[in-house]
Amino acid sequence: MWDIGKLELIVMLALAGLAFAGVPYFVATPLGAALLTITTLHEYAYLQPRFQRAGATRPMAGGVLIAAVMSLAFASLCFGVGRFFAWVISAT
Repeated sequence: MWDIGKLELIVMLALAGLAFAGVPYFVATPLGAALLTITTLHEYAYLQPRFQRAGATRPMAGGVLIAAVMSLAFASLCFGVGRFFAWVISAT
């Protein structure tokens, strides 16, 4: 089976590659953020029944929101790196 860390790296590299190729940010960034959020939530899905039994669904929802925001930040960063390298290569 896939190692989640490798899958996240592949998603980030693909996002930088899409940015390098000139895909608009409003297409690539939400797609990358969604994929990164899914891979992150997959890592912690086994904890959901424990949170539910403890009656702590609100803190779990906060963690999901933080994971989504962090995924959006990393997707934006990867997009920026891809565009930066495209700019550097085109400037020479």
